[in-house]
Amino acid sequence: MVKKTFPISLLHHFTISPHHHFAISPLHSFTISLLFVHLNISQQHQLTGHKSAIYALANHHLPQHFFSADGNGWLVQWDLAQPNVGVALAQVPSNVFALQYLPNQHLLAAGSMQGILYFVDILNQTVVPPTLQLPKSIFDLQTYQHFLLIGGGDGVLSAIDLHTLQLVKTLKISDKSIRQIAFHPQQSHIAALACSDGCVYIVDLETWKITQTLTKHQSSVFSVCFSPDGHYLLTGSRDAYLCIWDAQNGFDLLHAIPAHLYTINAINYSPNGQFIVTAGRDKAIKIWNAHNFELLQVIDPTKTHLALHSHSINRLLWLPNSNSLVSGGDDKQLLVWEISN
Repeated sequence: MVKKTFPISLLHHFTISPHHHFAISPLHSFTISLLFVHLNISQQHQLTGHKSAIYALANHHLPQHFFSADGNGWLVQWDLAQPNVGVALAQVPSNVFALQYLPNQHLLAAGSMQGILYFVDILNQTVVPPTLQLPKSIFDLQTYQHFLLIGGGDGVLSAIDLHTLQLVKTLKISDKSIRQIAFHPQQSHIAALACSDGCVYIVDLETWKITQTLTKHQSSVFSVCFSPDGHYLLTGSRDAYLCIWDAQNGFDLLHAIPAHLYTINAINYSPNGQFIVTAGRDKAIKIWNAHNFELLQVIDPTKTHLALHSHSINRLLWLPNSNSLVSGGDDKQLLVWEISN
C-alpha cells in the first residue's frame, strides 16, 4: 500500500499507512491543586490527527484504550499506554455521531448523520455487513442485554439484535430527535432518554413503554446521566441548565442549576462517584461535587495561560477504573485529563 500523508501543520500530521496510524502531537501538561477541596487536575495528553470535529467517543474493554470518531467519518482507536499513534480503523462516508464497542463480536458500531449504522471489525480494520439504513440521523448507541439500542433523529428508539445484527423492535418516543440514552445502574431496564423536544422520557425496557415524562428544560436536552448509586438523574440542555432529578422518589426535580453559558453537550460521573463533569458549547469543562452539586473547578481558556479547547466541547469520556477523562470537540483535538482528590 502506498503511504499517504495529509499535512495539518509543520508539526502535526495525519498519516494513512499500511497500519493506518494517526499521528499524535507533543505533550502539553499542567497541574492545578485546590487545597480547599483537595482537587488535582493535570492535562496528560493532547491527541491530534482528526481533520474534522469530533462527535463521538466510546470505551474499549482494554484499560486505557478508547475510540473516537469525527465529521469526516474516521473511526480511530487510541491506547494511552503507548500515546504516540492512534490507529485509524476505517472511514465511512458520513459524519459519525455515535459509537458503541461490541467486545463479544470485536465490532465497533458507528451511527452516522445519514442514518446509516455501520459495523467495523476492529481486528481487520474493515467495515463489515450488514449496514442498516434508518430514517434519520443516529445520535446515540447503547447496549442493553443482547440488544443494541439506537436513539434516532426521528424520535424513535430502535433495538438491534446483537446475534443477527437485524432490527427487531421500535418505539416512537418523540417527534424530535433522541439525543442520548442512559440506564439506571441498579435497574438497567429503566432508561432515561434525552430528546430535542425539551423532555426527558423514562422508559421501561421490559414492557417497552414510556412510564414518565420529565419537563423542566426550555430547549433541547442533549445529555443525560444516572449517578452510580442510582439516586440521581442528571440532564443538560441547550438552555444551559443542569437539572438534578430524584431517581428514588418519582424523579422529582431537586435542583436546576444555570451551569454553563450555552448548550450542555456532555455530563459524566467519575468512576469513583466523587465528581461530576460537564462540558458544552462555551468551551469549558466544569467539575462538580457529586454529593452536594457545588462547583469545584472550571477549566476554560479564560482561566489558564494554556491553549485548551478553542471551540465547542461535544463529548466527555471517563476511562473505567482510572482518573483519566477524555474531552473532544469542534477544534478536532482530544485532550486527556487526570482528575483526582
